[in-house]
Amino acid sequence: MRHKVTAMQMKILEKMRIFNFITSLLLGAALAIAAPRLARGTDQEDKSHGPSPAAHTECKFADGGTISVGYASPRVRGRKIFGEVVPYEQVWSPGNNEATTLVVSEHVHVAPLDGGIDIPAGSYTLFLIPRKDKPWTLIISRKTSERGAPYSGKQYDLGRSEMGSDLVSPPVENFTIGCYQVGPVVMMSMKWDTQAAYVKILDESWIGKQP
Repeated sequence: MRHKVTAMQMKILEKMRIFNFITSLLLGAALAIAAPRLARGTDQEDKSHGPSPAAHTECKFADGGTISVGYASPRVRGRKIFGEVVPYEQVWSPGNNEATTLVVSEHVHVAPLDGGIDIPAGSYTLFLIPRKDKPWTLIISRKTSERGAPYSGKQYDLGRSEMGSDLVSPPVENFTIGCYQVGPVVMMSMKWDTQAAYVKILDESWIGKQP
């Protein structure tokens, strides 16, 4: 014997169909959003640590002029940095793709192992070329870069110069740029994991001379 479906039961069935339809739409949207994240796999896990903390260093010359460097300071987190995370022989924006900024208050001169760069007062972006068992290259770009911006090209180079490089022990967990003053000279160093690179910068009273 068939049971007659009442008007109330019809309304309930209609509401259930609408509910199921909306649930299916929401589930499909959630899967669509999650799919790209799942596909990125390891890369997404790497970025889950969030942006690297900002860091800053500043040094004064004997004549009162200053050098200021702003950068991001990523951590090693158990990875092999140079030769893997940071390839050798390629232009690298130090500090996890944050633009590393250099601001000088007066005319200074980079006096490295070979050659040099005259730097008028102003703001610049720093790049490096790490090398294995050889001096690194410092690139000073006239183009000030935004976060994540790639190297702009040689046409924007103020200059390039060699840097001294060495191994450090124990390893340095956080990428660090430091400097210290010795008379008219500022020694600027960059350290991360087991590597260090350094360069000598002279104030304007020593332009064209070696201390």
